[in-house]
Amino acid sequence: MFGISSPQASIDIGNGKHVQWLRGTDGEVWVWIMGEAPGDKPYEQISEELIAERARQQAQKEAEELWKQKEAEITKKFQDAMAKEKARIVAEKWKIETEDRKAAKLMEEKIQEELKKREEKEKQKGEEQIRQQEERRAQELYLSLKQAQQYSQHNEKEDHEWEEQCE
Repeated sequence: MFGISSPQASIDIGNGKHVQWLRGTDGEVWVWIMGEAPGDKPYEQISEELIAERARQQAQKEAEELWKQKEAEITKKFQDAMAKEKARIVAEKWKIETEDRKAAKLMEEKIQEELKKREEKEKQKGEEQIRQQEERRAQELYLSLKQAQQYSQHNEKEDHEWEEQCE
């Protein structure tokens, strides 16, 4: 393996920008080929990991948005149910003034507790649905990105073959 030495090769590309290359001890521009140095992961493995991570992050972001919508729907649904139940209980209380108010309060609390339990169950169900959808979406995105990568590699191969034929 060649060592790196100074000076660097440099080219101005305009707009106050320039590109620099390191030179090896042999005086040539220093090049490192991914996957060929000891301890390097193969390019395909690095590419595969990047694609999987992008797919996972995109699916997670989509799942978070879906969960926010789902949670808002569930909360509104049970707030409306609680409001209707409270209104019914109040109307019933007015009709039956002689009943024990304590019993009515306990009934209201019991109903509210039951509604809260049902809300929790529905939230858990919603979370599971979103999680499953996230997993499916991550797989879809992964396959899509993998297919795009393969298409790109195929085009690069064809371009390389065409360039070889032109030489």
